[in-house]
Amino acid sequence: MSHQSLITNHQSLQNSVVLHNVSKKYSLSQERPVLLKNIFIPQKKEEVWALKNVTLNIKKGETIGIIGENGSGKSTLLKIIAGITSPTNGTVKINGKVGSLIELGAGFHQDLTGRENIYLNGTLLGFTKKELDKKYDEIVEFADIGEFINQPIRTYSSGMTVRLGFSVAIHLDPEILLLDEILAVGDEEFQYKSAQKIKDFQKMGKTIIVVSHNLLQIKNQTSCILLLKHGKKVSFASSSRVINQYFNSVKFNSYNNSSNKKTQHSKNSYKEYVVITKVNCLDYENKPKTTFNPQETFGIQIIFLPKKKLNKLMFGVAIFKQGIYLFGTKKEISIGKNYVGKKQSLVLKIKSLPFLKGEYSVSVGACIDNQWSNPFDFKENAVSFGVKESYGTINYDGWITTRHVWKLF
Repeated sequence: MSHQSLITNHQSLQNSVVLHNVSKKYSLSQERPVLLKNIFIPQKKEEVWALKNVTLNIKKGETIGIIGENGSGKSTLLKIIAGITSPTNGTVKINGKVGSLIELGAGFHQDLTGRENIYLNGTLLGFTKKELDKKYDEIVEFADIGEFINQPIRTYSSGMTVRLGFSVAIHLDPEILLLDEILAVGDEEFQYKSAQKIKDFQKMGKTIIVVSHNLLQIKNQTSCILLLKHGKKVSFASSSRVINQYFNSVKFNSYNNSSNKKTQHSKNSYKEYVVITKVNCLDYENKPKTTFNPQETFGIQIIFLPKKKLNKLMFGVAIFKQGIYLFGTKKEISIGKNYVGKKQSLVLKIKSLPFLKGEYSVSVGACIDNQWSNPFDFKENAVSFGVKESYGTINYDGWITTRHVWKLF
């Protein structure tokens, strides 16, 4: 074996997923024959390329995201990696056992009980009954669906199906975990449990691939993101860089698609609606401030310039620590014609700052009618603030505080 071959083999072992020029084509019938005489006449078929020449190397232990507009090929790519479907062209190499939660109910037999489906899925992945017996209680406990574990899957709600599917996927010890948008179906408690489990997998050196439209969440979970558009790879780089690129492209396309003008617009045309000009942190007197005490009155001021009359204009605020999303809130307002072209100030007030000692960052955005995939303006890490340790907080641990009392009975 040559020296070059040894290098190539070593590199392939360091990768969990290797895709080379992967393409996927679907054939769609344009019309359905309704007359008997037309059944035997060849029907016109439209070829749709869901993926086109995607090349990608994912290293072992990486957590990467896949984003893009609907129809960009995200789910198709996950299905190819999972082995659910095969590429039309190109090669796929997978190093490690794959666990996936791609479609609601995928892999489950609707007439079998939850218990029966656990054993069915495990058997298909090569586990013996004895091995599954050892994992069964952990799977059921994490899924937390109670007596429904003995009921047919067809009786489950979407949330229950997701909980069981995710629990099966993570407890059957995959080396590569694939997660589609499906986790958004679960309730807040389940989403928190799932996020903690993903962190555990990351510490264990597992490879995780996540598809989501929740850009703040995917940014916090991943180191790199693949951006797809019309089945083609646009970029694969650091999460912050790709999300900024995606925001800019979506805003530009959204503006152009809604305009009847045929002239070429600049990339800043979307800011003809609303521009966020400045973001401040405020104290109880509404004066700018950057360092606070726990439980102090705290405010976030968004100064913006509306350039058009708008109904259902929504602003969002998100607070982070070390890249972890701690808190978010939204406010919808209307902009009348008397306010157009004049700077406005919108202030979020928190009467008792719940954060403990540390550094925090604030991201803000503006969109119409809760359409956060097409924001008018978005400021990532628009402003930062610090919280210092003050008297009375020395016995606190963690990142947040809340009013509480101790009593001895």
